[in-house]
Amino acid sequence: MLSFIRNLPEKPCNKYYLSKCLFADCQYSHDYEFSEKQVSAMAWIVKSSPCPEWENCANGDNCIYGHVNSCSDLTMAD
Repeated sequence: MLSFIRNLPEKPCNKYYLSKCLFADCQYSHDYEFSEKQVSAMAWIVKSSPCPEWENCANGDNCIYGHVNSCSDLTMAD
């Protein structure tokens, strides 16, 4: 399933399929018809990518991208 999505001729628009695309001239495809399983696979792929705005992301837990703490936020146990 994951290879199917990754190997499409035109990259699908993550925001269009997983939330809302706000770009009138989006560079990614909005033309695919994905099954529920395919959309779930896409969501898993996208969630494994860091959010480009994670420090200031207004979407919080609803963000389609992954949110991780920076290394400076980690503490070592004694």
